[in-house]
Amino acid sequence: HDESLQLVSGEFDIEEGNQLYRQHFTTPEIIEPDLMMEERSYSLGELRLLDQGHHKGFFDFLTDAGVTDLREMRVKETSGVNARLAIVRMNGAFTKAHDELLKSLAPLLRGVLHMYVRLEQQRLKTRLAQEAISNLQIGWFTLDSAGRVVDADDIGWEILGQPDVFFSNPSSRVSLRSAAQDKAFQAALGKIATSPDATPLAMQLRQDPTLDLMLMPSRLRYLSIKGTPTAIAYVHGDTWSSVDRRQQLIDMFSLSQKEAQLALALCRGKRIAEAASDVGITVETARSYSKAIYAKTGTRGLSDLVRTIMGSVLAIAPHSIS
Repeated sequence: HDESLQLVSGEFDIEEGNQLYRQHFTTPEIIEPDLMMEERSYSLGELRLLDQGHHKGFFDFLTDAGVTDLREMRVKETSGVNARLAIVRMNGAFTKAHDELLKSLAPLLRGVLHMYVRLEQQRLKTRLAQEAISNLQIGWFTLDSAGRVVDADDIGWEILGQPDVFFSNPSSRVSLRSAAQDKAFQAALGKIATSPDATPLAMQLRQDPTLDLMLMPSRLRYLSIKGTPTAIAYVHGDTWSSVDRRQQLIDMFSLSQKEAQLALALCRGKRIAEAASDVGITVETARSYSKAIYAKTGTRGLSDLVRTIMGSVLAIAPHSIS
């Protein structure tokens, strides 16, 4: 009921009216929509008859409040959403000209309703996409030529605030805790600052939970008092630990503990010998386990396994999953 627009001429307290309206308006619709013909102007008396006493308190309230006349018209959008346009007088009565005016406004009201519904649908799609991206833990932050942050999304700010990876010096220049990583990062930023065609830098900042970064030239140009972005850094962080991910693989693909541990290591870029060492098994046993993993996940090789696991719904598992 709050999704409405009220225009008032004269003395009337809109908020007081809204409170009284909610007090008497106890169901989603005053009158079932299908009982009202589209684009037809209904009077207060006609609405009372259609209501059949279901909202007698509401109509009595209108009379007690001093409403002398009312007209209401319904239009329906192709998706099935209804909108009503009502005009109310606190003195005098409406004429046939007013009914004709309402009727002439019907196409405009339907057009506005159509746009409103489409915007609401797009808003929902955008929200769902944002939630999926957020659950994927993909964020970004932009930097100027001196390495200072120009802007960032929520995930970008969160990752920049992780003290085991990033720190900012007194000049607010973004730096990495690892000296070797910071050297590569600053060198890449310097090249990007001088050449818009510089090669992007991809690096793994942390292994468990994983945190990756892609630094590339920014072609974004927008108004900002902070400065113009020279580079944009896309960051991807897995908030789940290896233990959490292993359990999810066990639940989804019925893997054993060792198989899940090996599958996760392989999907994170480990070679078979490295993965076997991490799991605490021999290379031969790892090869045997990998065959079982391929069979249980329905994959035909390592690349297919990576694509299946990293592209599955596990990638967007929210923090609340246990």
